[in-house]
Amino acid sequence: MAEDAGVDAYLVKVAALLGGSHRTRTRLLDELRDHLDDAIRAHRAQGVSEQQAASEALARLGAPEAVAHAWARRCTRLRRRQRARAAVLVATAAAASLLALAQHADGRPHPALPPPSHCLPRQRCN
Repeated sequence: MAEDAGVDAYLVKVAALLGGSHRTRTRLLDELRDHLDDAIRAHRAQGVSEQQAASEALARLGAPEAVAHAWARRCTRLRRRQRARAAVLVATAAAASLLALAQHADGRPHPALPPPSHCLPRQRCN
């Protein structure tokens, strides 16, 4: 249904403005095409001509530049979140490693381990 030249030209413009990986761009363009197909189908169901339905759907979606800009902002926001999560994970792992090293250097055994079974109560075991 989105074979209309106006829809194809719109998607080509959006594709030219998008950054990111091929997979992400393809996913967004497929999503846009599906959205436009649904919008055109809805307008056609109201008795609007194919060309008018496509024009209305494209106008409602907005300029290709606006769509690409909104996508870039979203990707930037997601990358920041991913980096923040990675930083928290690295900091947590580093803190746990430092605590383990400090405990080991202090000479204390692991607190969850019971004393060896071969030790007598008055004997010191190493």
